[in-house]
Amino acid sequence: MKGTHQIYLFMATLLVAAMFFAQRGCSRSEDHFTVSLDQWSIPEEHHFGEALYGTDSLDFGRLQKEFGPFLESRPERAFGAAERENPVLQDHFANVVRLFETSEITPVLAEVAARAEVLLELPAPSHLYYYVSGIDLENPCLYVPLAEDSSLAFVGLDNFLGPGFPGYGALPNYQRAQLREDQLVPSFARALVDMVFFPNPQDATVLGAALYYGKRGLAVHALAPELPVHTALGFTAEEWQAFESDAKSIWEFFVREQLLFNTDPLMRQRLVEPAPFSKLGTAQDAQIPGRVGVYIGYKIAEAYVQKQQPEKLTDVLNLRDAQQMLRLSNYKP
Repeated sequence: MKGTHQIYLFMATLLVAAMFFAQRGCSRSEDHFTVSLDQWSIPEEHHFGEALYGTDSLDFGRLQKEFGPFLESRPERAFGAAERENPVLQDHFANVVRLFETSEITPVLAEVAARAEVLLELPAPSHLYYYVSGIDLENPCLYVPLAEDSSLAFVGLDNFLGPGFPGYGALPNYQRAQLREDQLVPSFARALVDMVFFPNPQDATVLGAALYYGKRGLAVHALAPELPVHTALGFTAEEWQAFESDAKSIWEFFVREQLLFNTDPLMRQRLVEPAPFSKLGTAQDAQIPGRVGVYIGYKIAEAYVQKQQPEKLTDVLNLRDAQQMLRLSNYKP
């Protein structure tokens, strides 16, 4: 369901990011990693959706001058004209204009990027592009490092129009539930975290997957500490409360059934990936929200930080041994 320009933009950003890291190399919870920010730079806003859909006629010269990242793979004039005539994307743009005021969003994202500059050593973006993606569940936001001290960022605003948006009607309920306005900031923070933190390909356990997503959520919360923790991890308040109310019995079930060290790909999928509910194989499954493993992973990572007091956020992210983190966390709900 992506717009054509989003597909080519994503391919281009992957190439640029790979070049950047080839040159650069990869080198308690959010309160423990508090960053004092006296001031931070605000990136220059660009509105690709407005340029495509919000004018009486298509100004291709403006597109070429201001929106080069969108046109590098498809420079022909017909590309922009075809996108402009897409009624689905036109509808997305109309709803984006109705719901979002980017002048209020940009300073918030700039603050997140400023924290990432301190905690993750990622250059804050000088330019921020808002666009209509046509729904991109995997990459609603993108961060593109260009050199040691510069970067670009992209936000597909139509990925946050709310579960009730008719344009999401073809998606399952649990996926629509993720396309909420309150997920814009954490999705942007996630795009930054994902530049320096990756799954461990040598760990196929449920614990490894749970800790990957849990540590990722912890990092997102560190970049956006004003958010409730459940929002930073992509849960609703009701889902988080369901986990918190049943945390002890959930943990006991994981331990008793030896789920933590299970290497079945289907088990990892059932416990950490988006779903209507978590499939533990019990009579209470329907009452346990999806991605229960992400909750467990976050709680282990949080306990590790509180007990071990690591100096840097990257110290937590770079600890790749999931079993060691579990042992050092002494997690007991």
